[in-house]
Amino acid sequence: MQNIINIMKRNYLLSIIVIGLLVLSLYSTFAMFTASINTNDIVNLTASNIPTGTETIEYERLTVKAGEKKTIEFTVKNSTSGSLYYGAWYEMIKPTSITDDIQIAKAQDTQNDSLGQLSTGSSAKVSLVVDNGSSSSIIVNIGVAYDSDNSMDLPTNRYLITDVYVPGDLIINTTDTNKFNNKGNYDISVNCSNATARWDYTNWKLVVSSLQNSDTCSTTFTSRSDNLSQYIINKAGTTQGDGKIVNENGYRYEGKNPNNYVLFNGELWRIIGVFDSSTHGVSGNLTKIIRDESIGSYAWHKSNTNDWSAASLKTILNTYYYNSQNGTGQTACYFYSTTVPGNCDFRYTGLDATARGMIEEATWHLGGYSSESATAASFYSYERGTTVYSGRPTTATGYIGLMYPSDYGYSVLSSSCARTTNLGSYSKSTCGGQSWLLKNGYEWTMTPSSSISNSVFYVNIYAYISYYNASNGIAVRPTAYLKSSVYIVSGDGSEANPYVIGN
Repeated sequence: MQNIINIMKRNYLLSIIVIGLLVLSLYSTFAMFTASINTNDIVNLTASNIPTGTETIEYERLTVKAGEKKTIEFTVKNSTSGSLYYGAWYEMIKPTSITDDIQIAKAQDTQNDSLGQLSTGSSAKVSLVVDNGSSSSIIVNIGVAYDSDNSMDLPTNRYLITDVYVPGDLIINTTDTNKFNNKGNYDISVNCSNATARWDYTNWKLVVSSLQNSDTCSTTFTSRSDNLSQYIINKAGTTQGDGKIVNENGYRYEGKNPNNYVLFNGELWRIIGVFDSSTHGVSGNLTKIIRDESIGSYAWHKSNTNDWSAASLKTILNTYYYNSQNGTGQTACYFYSTTVPGNCDFRYTGLDATARGMIEEATWHLGGYSSESATAASFYSYERGTTVYSGRPTTATGYIGLMYPSDYGYSVLSSSCARTTNLGSYSKSTCGGQSWLLKNGYEWTMTPSSSISNSVFYVNIYAYISYYNASNGIAVRPTAYLKSSVYIVSGDGSEANPYVIGN
């Protein structure tokens, strides 16, 4: 299907600010405030007179005439004895909400960001722009909020200022117009006569820059039906970058650096492969992905037992990380045993709501083995077996897990590593060095030892599989199964052009 939209710039600046700034900001949540002060001039705001425990707002009310642009400069200074967080915000008084032709943003040349942290005695100079392209005067409150921590919530009528002011830029947010196709599975091309334009697949918006008078832009939507799991299955046997898709106990990406990158949760993940219900316990084929980088080092289980159903790492991944919560200080959060507390604050690095909506709650197999001297095929069988240390479960359900030893074993092409090679014999020069899954540190897997109560298999820095005490802290790369409904929006799977996916 095709839908063409023409856009012409008027003589005044046209810009649409997309509401929803809170989710874009590092300090995106502020506590309810107990005091509001309307200052005559918000230059040189200081924090020296804030009563202990009081959260404060200082603001200035501005009237901006039709077609007028105002620049507001102010300095926030921390005169207290501790650290402070600050954030610039706006509140529309007239009209009561922002319109398409009003822009409120931080200036391009602002000395400091519009929100951040100040150590004692330091200050931040911030420049903001209010550009009124409407035909009527507007009234807006521009304010600064600050407190001793960043666990704060702005009232619903106040919004943090995080956009950068770019004169002449145009953003059309499809939640505010019926001119664009509903978010879905489309190839989208954008062409402009002079301006530069792109389609923002993640936020489903058209973004146009350097717009000149009488410029026109057209946007074309072409339906596609690239279900991610089926796409991978259909590509079995084909070369993918420096690797291939191979059907070995699942449809897997194998090789040194195959094109298996996917943009997920706003960051790079990689596709392990596609697996049927015998692996994950859910009807249909699901795509399994793993985060490209570790989220940090954590104990597999702080109590030094290899029972995943009770493991502290299971809680970290499926509660704090999955829900973007701060678990620091909670009983599960440890780097090592129960003696070294960890940092489990995933408010800004955990999964967002869009990512959570793509993940299937799956069955994770917990079968073990007594030795690292086993092939990838043998480990695959053991992982799904019932041989476990006495009393340990053989399965557990959850949204987030870890890779299996067999995932690592199969991540090398058979032409680079004989399938008769034991995973305990992999090395950087043989087998492991040709695996896209190999990173540069120690890394946990899901699989426990069946003969030792506190041991879990891991990939070590020398590229072979071994086992380690569960209470030790080593790297963790979250792994998840995507829902069968997830489809490819764009991309070719390379690192430079990863698959963009939708659901």
